[in-house]
Amino acid sequence: MTDYSTMNLKDLKKLLKSMNVTGVSKLNKKQILALLSQREKEEKAKKEKKTKEVKLTELPLEKKQLGELKYLCKQQNLKGFSKMKKKEIVSLLKFFDEQKEVFEHPVHEVFSETDDVAEPVFVLEKLSLKDLKKLCKEYKLKKYSKLSRTDLVELVNSRQLLTATEKIEKKLKKKNMKDLKKLCKELSVKGYSKLNKMQVISKIVEQKNKVVEEQQEQQE
Repeated sequence: MTDYSTMNLKDLKKLLKSMNVTGVSKLNKKQILALLSQREKEEKAKKEKKTKEVKLTELPLEKKQLGELKYLCKQQNLKGFSKMKKKEIVSLLKFFDEQKEVFEHPVHEVFSETDDVAEPVFVLEKLSLKDLKKLCKEYKLKKYSKLSRTDLVELVNSRQLLTATEKIEKKLKKKNMKDLKKLCKELSVKGYSKLNKMQVISKIVEQKNKVVEEQQEQQE
């Protein structure tokens, strides 16, 4: 549960208004804290209800079904896995299993591209106030300087995530058609000459993923 007790009455009322809660002007701090606590319990109950129970097998991660792997990610409060492929999720789960024993740095490079993967809560809670603020700055989060340690953990944990593919697409969108077609040529992408910009970007991403998969198969 989030600790809102360190916030003043004015900020608490602003928080409720941002949640579209009406009739907060006459509430005192104790009433607001009780309301926020109740809302969190309700949200938690909704999430637990939505999460379908999956029968876990004793198979190694590589041989588990995709649904089972995603269920394991949810159980461990991991983020950024919904758009990942099976091999990426296996890498993610293995990585965080290792981090339970040894934690070196909050920013990870898990895959061939730097994925925007969220740290689990147990990792964030180990960080000092200074390190959490440094992390907020690194992730380009806003209005974190006066937040408490608990609120900083919540802010980092709730940040918007992008997969490696989405990051590549975002970067490619900034390039002009001439540079994109040059890149197609370098990557041996075929049939791009008459395509529009978004179609060319899709072709490049598709080729990139194909190359990565081939490299992973060779390693195995």
